[in-house]
Amino acid sequence: RNAKIIGISVDPVERRHKWKDDIQKATGHAVRYPMIGDRDLKVAKLYDMLPAGAGDTSEGRTPADNQTARSVFVIGPGKKIK
Repeated sequence: RNAKIIGISVDPVERRHKWKDDIQKATGHAVRYPMIGDRDLKVAKLYDMLPAGAGDTSEGRTPADNQTARSVFVIGPGKKIK
């Protein structure tokens, strides 16, 4: 369907590299798609992946805090989110 993937991470870059390595070790597949680094949580809040009161930085957050950042959006050919 000619779809492309992009990820978002509210983790600092150092942690993102670690979990990408963990995914490859666990599944045998490398993460080969681009990632948006959203350390200040602006993108996650803009698209309601995190509540407005989630703070202003990814520092000090736990996996439980970031669980709501796991969302899927499809951007159609007209560049609109579906």
